[in-house]
Amino acid sequence: MNIFLLFAPLVCLFGSSYQRCISTVATTECDAASFSRGHPVKLDSYRNFVQFKGSNIEEIPSGTFRLLPEVSSLYLSFNTIKKLEPGSFDGLPKLSQLVLNHNSLEIIVNGVFRDCTNLRMLDLGANKIKTIERSAFSELINLEEIVLSFNQLESVPESVAVLVKVKKIDLSNNKIKSVESNVFTKLNSLEVLSLESNKIRYVQDDAFKGLNKLQEINLKDNYLSNLNAANLINNLKSLKTIKLSINDFVCKTLKAIIDEFEARNIKVTRGVSKADVTINGIACKLQ
Repeated sequence: MNIFLLFAPLVCLFGSSYQRCISTVATTECDAASFSRGHPVKLDSYRNFVQFKGSNIEEIPSGTFRLLPEVSSLYLSFNTIKKLEPGSFDGLPKLSQLVLNHNSLEIIVNGVFRDCTNLRMLDLGANKIKTIERSAFSELINLEEIVLSFNQLESVPESVAVLVKVKKIDLSNNKIKSVESNVFTKLNSLEVLSLESNKIRYVQDDAFKGLNKLQEINLKDNYLSNLNAANLINNLKSLKTIKLSINDFVCKTLKAIIDEFEARNIKVTRGVSKADVTINGIACKLQ
């Protein structure tokens, strides 16, 4: 018999309310209606990968998971979570992956991740996040990947500046209007940065200063009409690929930008536009 097809029902205790969980060889999946303050989740047994998905969870009180110290991956996607508070993820010393996408979060306050020093991946995508407090990520000293796509951010959050080990940041599909100077300065481990599908009209000089290991940057689908390629090249010593399609370039400007990047062996990803006027498959304006 294939052991991966074996299921074991578990009883989960949420305060005085019993919930049903199912464990496979690798995961424990629970159907929780809500989490109660003062009543941490208690499982008789569980896997390292625990999932509470597609329920009606609206908030995560402090200490909710403190009786699950062996959990390394926690999935809370496709709920209706509106509120996280300081200590929401306390008691998870082995947590390396936390997925909170497809919820209704609007703000990330300081202290939510204060006990998550071993977290490697954090997914906050597809929420309604407008604000991330300055020190919200201060304890994430080992984080390597953060997903903030499909939110309502209007600028690059200052809170990312402390993520000194992060290798990948996804800020696509927000409402970011510009990229300010030195906003990423301390992120000298960053390798991939996506700012695709925002409302970016300009990138200030030295916006990417300090990103010595950055290999790929995605500026596709914005409102850029110019870009200081020389400044980017000077700051991004390891850059291999840049994506620039679906912007607002005049053809002469676009050609000069592409030529400058390609002269330094940096690939400008070819676009797929079917417009009458294109350069490298990227639509542009004659004037």
